[in-house]
Amino acid sequence: MNKLIILAFFVCGFSTAHSQVNLTIQQYDNIKNEQKVLVEKNQNLQDSCRKMATILSQDFKKANDSISNLHKSYKEELKKLGTDKEKLIKELNAANKKVIDLQKSKIITERDSLQILVNKIKTDNSKLVDKINGKEKEIAIVKQQGEQKVLQEKENGKHEALANLVNTYKNKPFDYLIKFSSIESIQRDKLLIGDSVQIKLVLNDLLIYLNAREQLTKKFDAVQIKNTQRQLNQINQKSILIDKIKENVEKYQIFNKGLNEMLNEIIKIDKDFKGEGMDEETRKTKFNKIISEISSYIFNDNFNFTDYPYLSDIVLEIIKHKQPNTDADISDLLRKLQ
Repeated sequence: MNKLIILAFFVCGFSTAHSQVNLTIQQYDNIKNEQKVLVEKNQNLQDSCRKMATILSQDFKKANDSISNLHKSYKEELKKLGTDKEKLIKELNAANKKVIDLQKSKIITERDSLQILVNKIKTDNSKLVDKINGKEKEIAIVKQQGEQKVLQEKENGKHEALANLVNTYKNKPFDYLIKFSSIESIQRDKLLIGDSVQIKLVLNDLLIYLNAREQLTKKFDAVQIKNTQRQLNQINQKSILIDKIKENVEKYQIFNKGLNEMLNEIIKIDKDFKGEGMDEETRKTKFNKIISEISSYIFNDNFNFTDYPYLSDIVLEIIKHKQPNTDADISDLLRKLQ
């Protein structure tokens, strides 16, 4: 602080001395007055320097006191922090040691517990495997016994069913067997019947009858009809239905021919009675002639609708065409017979 005050005075004095060295005698009178002014300014400057030095000294003292106080405060705080740090380090070390001890103790305990558990699991697993193996053996035995029982029951059932089937064909009248048989059932039973020659003959006779009846549901074929008649004549069974089917097959050609003639007669009536300009009375006459031809075919020849399905369908088609419209074309029905 003292050095700053001396420096201020030195600066002010040096400024005055330097200005005096450069003066000349001629100029002395002129600057004498100026010197006075400068002296006053210098005095003012020195006063200002003193004030400034005083202010600087006060500010410096305050700043120095503040720094000292801060340094003292920081030093005390650092000392406290150091003490706290040491305390925390000790506590941390103690805690770490305790954790290590606990971990060692826990690991050992858990290891022992796990070992016990593993040993128990191994023992239980061994018992379970033995139990499973035992059960699997039991299941295999039961399954084998069950399969044998099923096979035995199946075989017994097969023999029983076969015996019943054989008895049915052996003990029932042939006409009864016809009523409750079909081509599919006969073909199936032929596979099941085995080596019974007697029953196979019955099945073959039934199949001949059913095929003959099937033949009457188809368009007349002379070759097939002759073949059917030959097979029917080979049947040795005593049966009303066999005699009936023989008669129906024999008359199929007759009824087929009669239906053909009847259709041609109706077509001729269509040509004789033209539809254009035909009055109601004439139309009735035409219809009565058509009905007369149909009735003549059915009643005069003793045609049975149920015995000849193919021919019966054609007769019904004629009626179906002509009843609502006597002029309906039936030539397509004639083609079904040719």
